[in-house]
Amino acid sequence: MYFEEVLHGTNIPFPASDQKLMIVYPDAIKNIVLWLKDKPKSLLANEIIWNVFRGLINALPEAFREAQEKYIQSDFGIKITASRWETCTGLTDSYFAYATALLYVNENLSEDARIKAAAEMFTEIKNQFIDGLEEQTWMDNATRAQARLKLKKMKKLIGFPTFIKNPVKLNKFYKNVQVNQYRVLQNTLSVWKDQVLKEMNKLGKPPNNSRFLMPPLTVNAFYVPSANAMTILAGILQPPFYKDDRLKALNYGSLGMVVGHEITHGFDDSGIEFDENGNLRQWWTKKSKENFVKRSTCLVEEYNKVKIFDYKVDGNKTLSENIADNGGLKYAFRLKAEGRGRLKAEAQETRVQR
Repeated sequence: MYFEEVLHGTNIPFPASDQKLMIVYPDAIKNIVLWLKDKPKSLLANEIIWNVFRGLINALPEAFREAQEKYIQSDFGIKITASRWETCTGLTDSYFAYATALLYVNENLSEDARIKAAAEMFTEIKNQFIDGLEEQTWMDNATRAQARLKLKKMKKLIGFPTFIKNPVKLNKFYKNVQVNQYRVLQNTLSVWKDQVLKEMNKLGKPPNNSRFLMPPLTVNAFYVPSANAMTILAGILQPPFYKDDRLKALNYGSLGMVVGHEITHGFDDSGIEFDENGNLRQWWTKKSKENFVKRSTCLVEEYNKVKIFDYKVDGNKTLSENIADNGGLKYAFRLKAEGRGRLKAEAQETRVQR
């Protein structure tokens, strides 16, 4: 029923009746349905309208934006007033992320030196993880072999999708978006429609694990367990995370730590549930899993002692990030420490030869 309504009036085929649909959070859906069941229709209508207006607020007249600013100030106690040029720039980047990314890439990443450096960094840190598995005596051989396989098959997406450099492909991507310089609201609705149809067109098709899931100019890197893939976006390949003409150690201490952090997410408390192909599968032996839980409990207890102002950290809620932080920092540092040792050995060998 839901898909029939959503796909009505489009050329997108309805999923076959025997096709299974994966619901990521079934309990959440059930709880929402139970909560909605006894609510008046007027409340639901108001909620829907409110969310639509909230999404469109920057495309509406100034009176709406002023009302939102007053609401935020009264509800959260903070005053946010963005200049019009900042709002318009943000909207343009949000709606045409690949087009604006191309402008940045042509200006800053045309020679691909930073892309290659980030790829090299990913490979080096990943190899550190593979070598470090031998030290994990709490893992048995079977689990260690599977972990090694997962690391070797871990994919990388760096910078931006290459299709944006092809004018024909880039124009095709935005071909259904109607733009009028005098009608911001209509432009927004056209972009929304195009984005929704693109998502709906993925129904019934195999997932594209080579797809960038965030705009390229976002200052971020992330790991996707269901694809066993890490993405380093173009936006993070700049100071303070990365700079071409500075010491390698500084780049490894910043971007390298981020890369190590994301790789470690493949082995945090949720990442361990996914195998080398991104499938949800139990690949840990019972004994190794028990040892992992014991070591994780130590990390939970350690962070439970941390206090920021008058608030205590909840080590259970921050566990995955704490695992990733500790792993990322450890292997990025170890890589540079080994690099220093290698450089010293090479220097000594050169002096002996002289």
